[in-house]
Amino acid sequence: FADYETWNQRGWADRKPGPEWAEEYQQEYARSGLKLGLQQQAKLGVNPFKFGMIGSTDSHSSLSTADEDNYWGKFSLSEPGPYRTIDATSDKSFYSLVGWQYAASGYAGVWAEENTRESLFAAMKRKEVYASTGPRINVRFFGGWDYQTEDAFTPNLAKIGYDKGVPMGGDLTNAPKNKAPNFLIRAVKDPDGANLDRVQVIKGWHDAN
Repeated sequence: FADYETWNQRGWADRKPGPEWAEEYQQEYARSGLKLGLQQQAKLGVNPFKFGMIGSTDSHSSLSTADEDNYWGKFSLSEPGPYRTIDATSDKSFYSLVGWQYAASGYAGVWAEENTRESLFAAMKRKEVYASTGPRINVRFFGGWDYQTEDAFTPNLAKIGYDKGVPMGGDLTNAPKNKAPNFLIRAVKDPDGANLDRVQVIKGWHDAN
């Protein structure tokens, strides 16, 4: 939908995707890994790619920022200066990208009971985490079998989410016969950011079922 920061390079090389890249391009995003995990689960009985996702800056300059309007670049060559958006990262074709082709993102959102090392790592271990490309968006996501429309409008949404289902990163099991899962989602905008347009949920599967 938004087509935000779609990766259109082949690895690090300065080339656009072509017909020969069709197979590789499918593996460029985490979504492909999640679907491969479903295939491995069906084939081997174990899913090696059942992972959660967080955001990070991947900067190499110690100037940590995830804000696009205050972006300091990924490398020392692109630190604040008049030409930082047009200078190439390197003159080698292996990674000859220029400053504006990088994104400043991102942030790691962690749903922990308290702000302690133990609680934060426990939340990451159970994958109750999410990524943001920059704005401090507050996201709740629960899966279950019996959520009702009115649940999304209650002030105690999190309690209902936990009571009736599982949070992000959890396993939704014990499916009632002939009943599809439903989801309880709340996204709150960054107080200093733009309004949110919509919530988009993407489904992945490994066969016709």
